[in-house]
Amino acid sequence: MATSSLRFEHVFRDADRDRFQAVEMTRARQSIETALETKEFSRIMDTTASYEKMMNTCIASLHDRSHRTALAHQPCFTWTFEKTFTSPCWYFELMGVLRLRYDHQRAEATRLAQEDLNTSKKTLDLALATAIKAQNIVDKWLWKAPDVPKWCQRVWWDAQKLETEAYRAMAILQHCEGLEETHPEQLLNAACMAEDKATEAASTWPTSTSLAAIEIARVRKAWWKAHVLWEQGEYGNAIGLLSTWKDVAYNKSVWNKPLEWNNVLHDWNRENNTVHYQKVTTLASI
Repeated sequence: MATSSLRFEHVFRDADRDRFQAVEMTRARQSIETALETKEFSRIMDTTASYEKMMNTCIASLHDRSHRTALAHQPCFTWTFEKTFTSPCWYFELMGVLRLRYDHQRAEATRLAQEDLNTSKKTLDLALATAIKAQNIVDKWLWKAPDVPKWCQRVWWDAQKLETEAYRAMAILQHCEGLEETHPEQLLNAACMAEDKATEAASTWPTSTSLAAIEIARVRKAWWKAHVLWEQGEYGNAIGLLSTWKDVAYNKSVWNKPLEWNNVLHDWNRENNTVHYQKVTTLASI
């Protein structure tokens, strides 16, 4: 992802440069480019937040007809994500900043999932806030060019919000899996929520990330459904469900930490064969 340099002091007339903080906006935009080169997450967050604040103030002033602002030159904003888009629209520039921040928040949350699931969840909360900001903008602004960037469409942001909620649910799930006081029923509910959000996201705007989230959530859902059945005394059903899902192929991911399928099945089978004597059955669904 990338953006091109722009000097706002060339956009505004001399009389308007100070009022619109043209020089400060140029510096803020250049700070984003520098932050991207350093790849420091906190720096990228700080610079995009500062520039977003300036952009919001500038756009509000441009909408204020009482000032009768006339630009010296029409700006040309350029953003490159999957492909390059160019537009003179100030909302396009603002959306580019939000997309940039959102992408880095999601990437940082995935990185943190290997180290600190609680912090990862908080980072996903920030990504959700960014997605909601973007939704609010596209609700009142319509891209009128033939080739619409997906990140300028409400439906794409709707799907991204749902997808982020799915991974947030998985972060909570895996964090709680490490807590002894957490009940299997609660963990099953979290897995179901992750699956529901991921499925809705994929139905809205399918991506490989949302489809992977469905796969991961269903694996965890089967695992905890089996544990709930075992606690309810349905030993044969629990063993059958775990036996069915233990060999299901799925992609390894930081969001899908390994489960002790064989160890648990061994213990359950031994207990059932010596204590409960229930017939092992396979459930039609989870």
